[in-house]
Amino acid sequence: MFNRGLLISLCLSISLGQEYSYFFENDDLEIPDNNTLNPSSGITIEAWVSPSFTGAIDDFTGIAHYLTLNGPTQESGFSLMYYDGAWRFIVSVGSGDHDIYGDGLEVWPGIDLDIDTWTHIAGTYDNTSNEAKIYKNGQLQETFTTESGDLNWDFINIDYMIGKGVDPGSNEIFFEGNIDEIRLWDVARDETALIADMNGPLVGNENNLIGYWNFDEDTTDATINDITANNNDGTLNQVDGYWDTDVFTELQCEDYVISELPFYHSDTTTGQGDDWNSTGFNDSLDIAYKLTLTEKRTLYIDTCDSLTNFDTILYLKSACFANNSITEYDDGPDGWCTEVDPEVLPQSYPSIIDTITLNPGTYFIIVDGFSPTSHGTYGLAVGVIPEIISSSIASDDSYIEIRFNDLIYTESNGTGAANLSDFEISFDQNGGNATNVQFTSMTNVDGGSLLGGEDTIRFNISVTGTSSGVETVTINPATSSSVFNTFGIGLSSESSVIQNLNDYFPPVANFNPADGDTIWLSDNLIIDFGEEIKLADGNEATNENIDALLSLVYTSNQQPIPFDATI
Repeated sequence: MFNRGLLISLCLSISLGQEYSYFFENDDLEIPDNNTLNPSSGITIEAWVSPSFTGAIDDFTGIAHYLTLNGPTQESGFSLMYYDGAWRFIVSVGSGDHDIYGDGLEVWPGIDLDIDTWTHIAGTYDNTSNEAKIYKNGQLQETFTTESGDLNWDFINIDYMIGKGVDPGSNEIFFEGNIDEIRLWDVARDETALIADMNGPLVGNENNLIGYWNFDEDTTDATINDITANNNDGTLNQVDGYWDTDVFTELQCEDYVISELPFYHSDTTTGQGDDWNSTGFNDSLDIAYKLTLTEKRTLYIDTCDSLTNFDTILYLKSACFANNSITEYDDGPDGWCTEVDPEVLPQSYPSIIDTITLNPGTYFIIVDGFSPTSHGTYGLAVGVIPEIISSSIASDDSYIEIRFNDLIYTESNGTGAANLSDFEISFDQNGGNATNVQFTSMTNVDGGSLLGGEDTIRFNISVTGTSSGVETVTINPATSSSVFNTFGIGLSSESSVIQNLNDYFPPVANFNPADGDTIWLSDNLIIDFGEEIKLADGNEATNENIDALLSLVYTSNQQPIPFDATI
């Protein structure tokens, strides 16, 4: 748990200035074909959408459609559209004669979209990797390797359409639901770039942005402006659709934003709304925290605090008011929260998500009540779990060093040096020659005493027998409450390292035919090693590099014999 006195409370809310989205129903936005909308070496097309289909979705239903399929040798452009059970990103590259439709559009990367839920969708392509990718809420979902080359525009014969697709028979298939924040870039953006920009409006002058339609218009005007300097404005053909709430207004479903980790905040759910739904509990009044991660992180989330005076539950969502939770937790292991006096309040009041690893993306942490009558004050702590990140062994098997991603201590208040009893250590012989490993002491990397606050610890060992390299030592924390970082977060009990002992025995080589036998030039020579071999630099031996490591000569004159070795 956290040493609360070292944390800064960051309670921020944001106000976003967008005003509208558009609900499409037999409507479309048409943007005239223009070469400034024709990216070459790379592309990103992205949008916020909330589909509202009540029945089956037709193939070629378009979100953003700028694609010509005139036959197997005349294909140009790109599309975000529905096909064969998924919303897909499709792009024509190279000479435009790869028969995209004939080969099957179902091979292109696709995602599911929840009905009546705002979701960010993005498709990218670049001519370096030749990969078409599709992202959902900033996270990569699927990849497809294309025939390679720049985007093809030679055969484009339609305008750029939003809210509508066109099939090879020229039939129009309309999207039903909200669309907002259409953005077109002439570069393939990655997860970090998508996540950084997707939850707020753009200015319009961002690098590589070539088209931007945000639907923040005078609703009496059918012109939808392109906010970039390219000025590719479109015409909204209104039939049954209507102007609706902007995506960023609807997506502002959090009460607070977590801007830094570690994070601590206290509040009360009393008087709040019951806005979020748990899938496993009856739940109550709630408060939501928005967390955006730009890199993969392993987190610890808890309400273990002296302020917590009601039975809390914690759950994690990946989208605003999403129905399904990533995870839900109530309570924690016996005795885990020492900040709640069991003689005053039940130990079941605080809750903990002990360890959860999250990919880059936006998440919502919900503090809620176990039952409809459960509400009150609480303290919430969110931090990065300290982990073991690597290990190494001395060349003489005298010690193993393990490295952590944070400074570690034996006490939850950020004091005291770690000791052997804080770790669970096991030895596996695995058929090797060494029979045991004894751990004698722990020191810092200079061989001195541990003081607490080290990020690398040396485990001094004594090996019985001469190791052959297959023997392993596994080191992990005894419990999640054994070793802590400065903020009182326990080293994950799932964090461990497996270290091989050194190999002091060279591999044994057996030759077939045997040494001294006579062989013909047409014969194969087989060398069977007693164990897996590697190169001297530690890399794998392959068919490409093994020839340079062997020599074959005549015994009579030592002249080389040509050969080709395979593994």
